[in-house]
Amino acid sequence: RAAEERGAPDNRLARHLFVTATTAPPGKEVRVTGIGDRLVTKRREAWERWYQPVAAARTSSALWHTLGWAIFGLGFVGAVVFVARGINATPGDVLLVLAAGSRLSAYIGATVGEIGFLRGIWLDGSRRLAWLEDYAAALTQHADAPVPERLADGIRFEHVSSAYPGTQRRVLDEVNLDLKAGSVVAIVGENGAGKSTLVKLLCRLYQPTSGRILVDGAELARMPVEEWRSRLAGAFQDFFRFEFHARHSVGVGDLPRMDDETAVMTAVERAGAQDVVARLDAGLDTQLGPTWPGGVDVSFGHPGRTDRRSRCRDRARAVRALCSIREPPIDRGVHHHTRLAPLQHRADGRPHRGARRGARRRSRRPRRARRQRRPLRRALRNPGRGVPVMPPV
Repeated sequence: RAAEERGAPDNRLARHLFVTATTAPPGKEVRVTGIGDRLVTKRREAWERWYQPVAAARTSSALWHTLGWAIFGLGFVGAVVFVARGINATPGDVLLVLAAGSRLSAYIGATVGEIGFLRGIWLDGSRRLAWLEDYAAALTQHADAPVPERLADGIRFEHVSSAYPGTQRRVLDEVNLDLKAGSVVAIVGENGAGKSTLVKLLCRLYQPTSGRILVDGAELARMPVEEWRSRLAGAFQDFFRFEFHARHSVGVGDLPRMDDETAVMTAVERAGAQDVVARLDAGLDTQLGPTWPGGVDVSFGHPGRTDRRSRCRDRARAVRALCSIREPPIDRGVHHHTRLAPLQHRADGRPHRGARRGARRRSRRPRRARRQRRPLRRALRNPGRGVPVMPPV
């Protein structure tokens, strides 16, 4: 077990390389780049780095088991010889010893197996489960602040810093940000500026390293995380495609109404995906995903575009009281001097003049980048009926 834990990173790498080389999603890149042989070689090397110490530990364990059973076998044979020759027992007594020895060996084997099970599953597993339960309880024991039904003042970042585990580099460093209720805010910045990290902090997927996030004056860290997330709706850049029926792939955005066809179709219409549903043979009852019998693989064109199924789930939520978070792909035309520049907008969706001029000064983009920004402009013109939307682009 210790050898397996030490080699876990190499084992994960070997599995990742195997999936990359043998599954359909990365198949195009693997074939075009011609890295198939390299993936096979690297996978073999990673697997050997994991398996060699595991094999050595298993060999050592097998030797100890062999030695133990050899001692038992010698004792068993000696007992049979002693009964047969030493005390001149009857054949029935010899058969009794043979039966007792076979049952004893079964009991010893079962005892050794149970001890290994208790040590490996109950003791090690229960210790880790207890740690996980304590960790989860520590995150919820101070969750005594109510989650507002709708924003009144807004969301405020006060000296928020964040660093991912295992690194000292801060992705966000002393961020102070005021997101007014009813406004539309676009977080614009270069790759690595911390846009996605800011969104994850808002979703309570991570805790800030320092500082605090206030929602209508109450600390977000003191709000029940499940109740807070029930007020969120999001369409992330690294979205996941649920391979359910089309109805359920949209309905998971609002579980209580997942089977409500009216609510699902309303979400589809609000996301502008009626044409997608119309092309499906069975409509909302179509099985999505090519891995299932009769399943279809829905293509949405540009691979960098946010999946419309994700947008449907975003629109499916009945109460988006606090914020809608969209995370479209980073616009690579952003000028390299741009740094997490918030574009503040009024409640009616129109940007303030100063913010608009500042945005022009901060971002001198080529024509192609301006075309890529048109979806954001449309979102700013239709801010979602006063619901604050925070789309980092």
